[in-house]
Amino acid sequence: MPGPGLHTERLTGSPAGLEHLSTATELFGDPEVAEWIWPGSLGGPRTPEQAAEILDRQMAAWRSEGFGWWWWQTQDGEPIGEAGLQRTFVGGRLVVEVGWTLLPRHWGHGYASEAAAATVSFGFEQAGLEEILALTLPHNERSLAVMDRLGMEPAGQVEHAGLTHEVRRLLSP
Repeated sequence: MPGPGLHTERLTGSPAGLEHLSTATELFGDPEVAEWIWPGSLGGPRTPEQAAEILDRQMAAWRSEGFGWWWWQTQDGEPIGEAGLQRTFVGGRLVVEVGWTLLPRHWGHGYASEAAAATVSFGFEQAGLEEILALTLPHNERSLAVMDRLGMEPAGQVEHAGLTHEVRRLLSP
């Protein structure tokens, strides 16, 4: 069963579904996006088949976890990307991570912060989470700025996917 939709002042988020395949294919296949989420040895841009597999995993997470990734669009229906929650291992500990990935043409408009804030609110208020982490490469200034806007506190660095990542943390209010 998919989760609820989310709404912000400028955006609408829908739980991951097959209707997001074309946007997922564009997003995950974009070389600029891949520089941040799959750099170097992690393989770069994803194929349409790999994008479909990622979307399938996102849909499965909604069924098993009760939370997951939302695909976001502007109020006029323009797809911008994804923001959501996922379980992952960080420093050997199973945690919930908030993440966001936008199409490059939508970078710099505050959409990532807006979608991520709604996602975090859902995590604390609806999913009952007590802690949410975020990870990024140390030189990803845009994501670090989103984390700052969310009020996330620095929580050190970890090796994740073979690369050093900055970790930020929020606790339930």
